Amino acid sequence: MAHRVRPADDRLERRTLPMDAGAQAAISDAIAIATKRRSSGVVPVHLLHALTRSKTGAVADIITRHGGRVEGLNTMLERGL
Repeated sequence: MAHRVRPADDRLERRTLPMDAGAQAAISDAIAIATKRRSSGVVPVHLLHALTRSKTGAVADIITRHGGRVEGLNTMLERGL
């Protein structure tokens, strides 16, 4: 198996994917949530919480359209963080 794994110093060149302002804001919010809670890193639940904190955002709209309650989700997320 060792012959199939690239050494750490043998990195692949990758293009950087551009982020729009909304994506950058969501990631910044997730980092702020993780920092405020003194987490050791940013995990998907931080990003989910950042995406659902705004009641007028696209994610909140999708959740509401499918019968979910954004406020209830945020309460559960805050307890879990």
